[in-house]
Amino acid sequence: MGLEEFSWGLADKKNPTDTLNARDYRYGADAPRLVNPAASLAFYPADWLSLEAVYEPWKEMSKFPKDFRAQTQAGLDASASTLKTTLAPGIAALGTVSPAGATAVSTSFASFRTNVTAESTDRNLSTPVYGARANFFLPGVDLSLSYVYDRDTYYTPQASMVSKTLPLTVLDGNVAHAGNSVSIWLPESIDLVIKRIHRFGLNAKTTIDRYGLWIESAYNLTEDPAGTDDAIRNDKISWTTGFDFNFGPASAYYLNVQYAGEWVLGYDSKNPEGLPGRDAQLTDKAAVERQLYRSLVQSMGSETEQLMKP
Repeated sequence: MGLEEFSWGLADKKNPTDTLNARDYRYGADAPRLVNPAASLAFYPADWLSLEAVYEPWKEMSKFPKDFRAQTQAGLDASASTLKTTLAPGIAALGTVSPAGATAVSTSFASFRTNVTAESTDRNLSTPVYGARANFFLPGVDLSLSYVYDRDTYYTPQASMVSKTLPLTVLDGNVAHAGNSVSIWLPESIDLVIKRIHRFGLNAKTTIDRYGLWIESAYNLTEDPAGTDDAIRNDKISWTTGFDFNFGPASAYYLNVQYAGEWVLGYDSKNPEGLPGRDAQLTDKAAVERQLYRSLVQSMGSETEQLMKP
């Protein structure tokens, strides 16, 4: 019991099952673990079997070379600027028949901004992390099975929407519609939250002749196993597999080759089919939310994207 560092993976550096400790990714792929307060127990019922259990009252957040909140805010500010530019011709058309109305719309959008906040899970006792692992030392192969009820490493955005009523002319540019009103939906705020995730791990290692072979893999089960909610990330399978061996005079040289990857189940990066056009979409709350979540949720949980320098 105390500040602990756990090593549940067997691959080098890229460890899908080694998530009990947060990491400092500001150092790149060679990210050191961050120690965490924890209670752990190990039991050895047989020579070929060991059992482990871990409880963490809270889990420190991983550190990244980018500021998620600042970058999300910058992206949404850019989107708001684009929207204002897109609506400018319609506002100008409205001004030819209703200068006061055009001024009111311009003033309303000039001050509009989606505010972004980010949750911190550091020292948050309401969402503890716990897990267990069974290690099997079998003839010719070492095998381990693990489970961790974890916090996601990456933020998930949650949006609050707001409607704005404006003359239809602003959308379609037709001055004959200046007397007709329409409501459009925009994200008023974005909260970046850390969701819970179930991680099921499998590690296996063996030796064939002088070659060491291994695979480390994890199934990451989210709150949306069916993959039907764009506001929640889809389940994901992550893996690292590889081999190593010594060669040369007196085996003086060493080669280690690894391949790492991930598969997001059911993920499609394309825009969903059947969405209405821009004007109709702005008036459709569900469509605005869906586009927003599809542009942020999965990409914000991509490890390759988050490890890039800002």
